[in-house]
Amino acid sequence: MARRSLLDLDIADVTQDVLRELIAEGETDLVERKEHLPGGGLGPTVASFANSGGGWVLLGVTNDGEAKGCSAPGRAEPQDWLRTLIRKDVDPLPSFEARAVAIDGVEVIVVRVHASALTPHLYVPAGAVYIREHGGRHPIKTQAALIALTVRPGQAQQEAYARMTSLPLVKLALGPHRPPSNPVNGETRIVDWILTAGPLMVPQDFRARALSRTTADAIREQVAELINAVGPPGQGGVERHPHGSGIVVAGRNLANGAEVHVLLDAGGVAVVRLRERLTRSVLYVPRLADDIITPLLPLATKPLELSGASGATHLHFAVDIQVTTEEEGWRASIAVGTAHDSGELHSGAFVGGDIELPADDTAIKAIAEGWMRELARTAGLEWWEDA
Repeated sequence: MARRSLLDLDIADVTQDVLRELIAEGETDLVERKEHLPGGGLGPTVASFANSGGGWVLLGVTNDGEAKGCSAPGRAEPQDWLRTLIRKDVDPLPSFEARAVAIDGVEVIVVRVHASALTPHLYVPAGAVYIREHGGRHPIKTQAALIALTVRPGQAQQEAYARMTSLPLVKLALGPHRPPSNPVNGETRIVDWILTAGPLMVPQDFRARALSRTTADAIREQVAELINAVGPPGQGGVERHPHGSGIVVAGRNLANGAEVHVLLDAGGVAVVRLRERLTRSVLYVPRLADDIITPLLPLATKPLELSGASGATHLHFAVDIQVTTEEEGWRASIAVGTAHDSGELHSGAFVGGDIELPADDTAIKAIAEGWMRELARTAGLEWWEDA
């Protein structure tokens, strides 16, 4: 198998015959064989591949090329098992995929490590940065080599920001949405809560996964669940709208007019838009974290994870006050407050941050509470951080 084709190969393409070819490659700059999980884990090996253009790890194959087999403990999936182990040892977590492939009566865990734009990846237990050279991993020993790896993170961030604002479907999703035609009373404001997420590293097979029926069905289930949560259950409908470069899933609760739109662009961006009608003059700030931000975050992160994204991901969250029936055009602001104080939250109020994919409940809660405090301060409320 040619060296160039190894880097073009997706893990989904690894059949039994392809696995035999990978095994036959031996120990090279692009392939490493492990009879079993090393005592120190796969962190150094995975980090070295991520720092050096990517490669393959065959777990359950001896140095002589014999398939002995290896499996994740219990009923764990190889991807979940290895992610849990590697994220403890490697910072930041590289983008990789893992699955079991049957061969000669046993299963070999095949790991595809992608080239990273977030280099250097540090092996934390040793405080070392490893790269691939001469068929093995070696720690960086010169400042020049380390500096060469640090040039790319800024580029990755710029590219992520560009995707989050310039992709055609994303621009459409973030653009002004006209209010619904059915009438509302003069006290009602129509508000859009908008969340955008873009991973710094987009895996090679992201596009195929993002455009798959499996991912679309999973997004549809998420939207249906939220639609039932933001209004009387059983009063909503959800539709999928496939596009050439992505998919939009739209849901609406017919009882209160709340709408949820999720866009997954195959270029590597997810946009979530919750539109609701506020029939009260004061929006209580504590509601932001529990009732709005926390439910919206998984709608952005899960589709990205299903499409193979992992590691550092940029998040943007904004509130846009769209319109009232009292005047033409856009409404400038909406009153927000707590039981003790109040302020003005202006149209276009924005907060941002980063999260590691896969995102667990603890990380989502921390982001939601932090953004709630930021938006409260934007509204003029004295909401201070703990020292």
